[in-house]
Formats: sequence, structure tokens, C-alpha cells
Amino acid sequence: MKRLFLIIIILFLSNTALFCQTQTPAGTHRVYMTTGYDYAFLMTSFGYSYTFSLTPARRNLTLFGDFGEPLFDVDAGDYRVRCGGEIALLQLGKLAMPLQAAFVFRGIGDHMVSITGLGSEFALHPGYYSDKWSLAGEFICDNQWANYLDHKSEYKKIYPGVKDGWYSSDARTVRMGGKVSALFFSHLDLSFAAGCEYNGRLTLSVVPPVYGVIGAGWGF
Repeated sequence: MKRLFLIIIILFLSNTALFCQTQTPAGTHRVYMTTGYDYAFLMTSFGYSYTFSLTPARRNLTLFGDFGEPLFDVDAGDYRVRCGGEIALLQLGKLAMPLQAAFVFRGIGDHMVSITGLGSEFALHPGYYSDKWSLAGEFICDNQWANYLDHKSEYKKIYPGVKDGWYSSDARTVRMGGKVSALFFSHLDLSFAAGCEYNGRLTLSVVPPVYGVIGAGWGF
């Protein structure tokens, strides 16, 4: 029981998807890039991960961190930083259910206001994972817990009584989809993930409630 509690604590202190196979050997370093329609058009991220063995649990734990921003950012103030981990909760042969957990830091800015947000992301990817390829479902819950609002002078001219500071938030996005990945030349992995999402807003929107991301990584 103590071991299980320790594993859960590590996960909460340690993602979308990391786009790596759960069978990654311990001691593997990996650099990766993802791009596509991911909350923004051509959201491009660069990251690093490291996998090591949790001997008592007989599982490999992958820790990662990445930074992303829209490739064509008109306001040049949007970004996302994630840091977290992945571990297989259940594993039976090549069938596995990896859990990913991460802290998420977001920034949104323009000439009126700059917003810094703190949130979390949890994802399950049940599926088939072989040494060369994987096919899995994708279930993601992305929560935004608090935002810091820094209002610019233009905004304060319109609303002179506005206050800068931290504000609570209950924004949530739920995603359901699937992902496929393949390993080439023992080092290069390519992946694709897509699905639909729900964020609680009106269904009438200028953009469809879907996402699609391609990824590439190099392990060493």
C-alpha cells in the first residue's frame, strides 16, 4: 500500500500526449517536436524526456518538459509550458494503460491584457504497444485553475477601476480520440493523434471542436 501511495505522489508532482511508447527502455533520453491544430493553429512544441526504472513498482517512469507556441502568433504573447510524467498503470503483455500527469503553464497576451495561467492535465492512453508501433485511445482532461491578469494602459483607460492580480478559474477541456506511433531505425519515432474536444462553451464557433497533432522524436 505504501508503494502504491508513493507512485501516486510521484505522478502528481511530476502531461497531451507525450507521443512516446510506454515500452521505452530505462535510461533513454529523448528530444521531440509536435505541431498541428492543438488549441491554436500550428501550435508547435519542443521538448525533452528521460525514462528511468522504478524498481519497487517494476515500472518505467518517464519525466518530460516542453515549450510550445503558435507558429503564426499575431500577438506574439501566447505560449504553453508543460512538465510531468508518464507511467503504465496496467500492463498485460503488449496491452497497457499509461497515465500521464502534468502541470501546465499558459500565457496569452495582446495590447489590452496579459494573462498567465496555472493548470493541470491528466491523460489515459489504453492500447496496444509493441516494440515497433502502438495504437491507443486518448482521453484527456485539461483544467485551468487560476489566472494572473496584467491589464495594459489601453485597457485601464476604458475600465479605470480594474485590478491586476490572481483570479480563480474553472475552465476545463475534455478530449477523446486516438493516436498511432511507429519506431524507425531504432531511434526515430513518428506519431499522429486526433479527436474531438469539449470545453463547455457554445457549440457555435468559428473553429471546429477537434484537434490533430503530428509528432517526431529521437531517442538516445
